[in-house]
Amino acid sequence: DCTNFFDCGTILQPATPYSLTPPHSYDMGGGDFVFNGDYIYVYFTMTNRVGVSVARALKSDFLNAMILDTNNAPINAMPVFHKWSHSGWTELGLGGQEEALPTQISTGAWQFHDVSYYRPGNFYLMMSGADSYSDPWVWCSWSRDGINWRGNTAIPASNYVAYPTLFSPDAAQRELGATNYLFATTY
Repeated sequence: DCTNFFDCGTILQPATPYSLTPPHSYDMGGGDFVFNGDYIYVYFTMTNRVGVSVARALKSDFLNAMILDTNNAPINAMPVFHKWSHSGWTELGLGGQEEALPTQISTGAWQFHDVSYYRPGNFYLMMSGADSYSDPWVWCSWSRDGINWRGNTAIPASNYVAYPTLFSPDAAQRELGATNYLFATTY
């Protein structure tokens, strides 16, 4: 009914603390998530350089943190997330240094992204809006492991594209099925 929400706490913070005075210093932007095997992967834009990175925690620990007691307080603490860095899960989600994921995309197309699991092909799809008014595209990449992204398929758009979202009426949430749709905000 959209009236019972609980803030389970902060799971990610940038390595560079946000500054309230110009120039505003921050290194993390919009995010998305998927369940990848035994983990939840949270993808986020790296605003201090072009790229996207990811942090993960155990799916079971994450879901256990959603269990509330009779006073609507969590019974279990939010799990510790670790960021992808130095080719492994070596940095803490709270303040650790992130690393850009391996990709074939060579443009600033990581500004806005959506990640979903494509069940028929057994891989993940990432749709990214191009960070350009003069050259609007939606880029599609795929990955078997959620870390190493391949492909560089460009879908032309008529305007600047932000927040691309994939949807499938015949699959579970955050998954894609046989029929899929792409929605996006354009400017």
